[in-house]
Amino acid sequence: MDDRDPRHPQRKRIRLPPEAYRNGDPFHIDVCTAHRREVFRDSRLAVMVVRRLNPQMREYGGPILAYCLMLEHLHVELVADPDLVLWVRLFKSATAAQAARLGLHGQLWQRGFYDRCLARTDETLADVARYVVDNPVRVGLVQRAEDWPYSRVSSLL
Repeated sequence: MDDRDPRHPQRKRIRLPPEAYRNGDPFHIDVCTAHRREVFRDSRLAVMVVRRLNPQMREYGGPILAYCLMLEHLHVELVADPDLVLWVRLFKSATAAQAARLGLHGQLWQRGFYDRCLARTDETLADVARYVVDNPVRVGLVQRAEDWPYSRVSSLL
C-alpha cells in the first residue's frame, strides 16, 4: 500500500548511484525550464545564463566542454568532477535567483535534470559537442551553428 501524500510528490531521485556523478566521467545533461516555458527569448535572461557558463570554460577548460542554451532548455557536456549533482544544483540556484532579480516571475528551472554518462557510450566527446551546438540548426532557429549566440565548445575539443 502506498501511503505517500499525493499533494506532496516525492522528489525524483538521480538515476545513477551518487558516486557515478563524482568520478570524473563526461556527461551530457539537459536542464529544462519550468513548464518548458521559452524564457530565453528574453535575451537578458539568456545572456545571464551564458555568463554563468563561460567563466568555467575559460578558467578550467571545463568541467564544461560544450553548451547550448535553447529557448526552453540547456544542453551541457561536462565532466563530473568534483560533483555533477552539486554543480547542477548550485548553477540552477544561482541563475534562478538572478533571473528573479531580472524580473522573471515564477520558477526558472524544472526539478532535476536528464543525464547521459558518455563513458558508457561509444560516442566521442567531439561528436556530442557537435550535437549540442547543432541544436539551434536542427530546430530552425539559425542556418549555421556558429550563428547562435548562446552556445560554445571548449578549445579542448
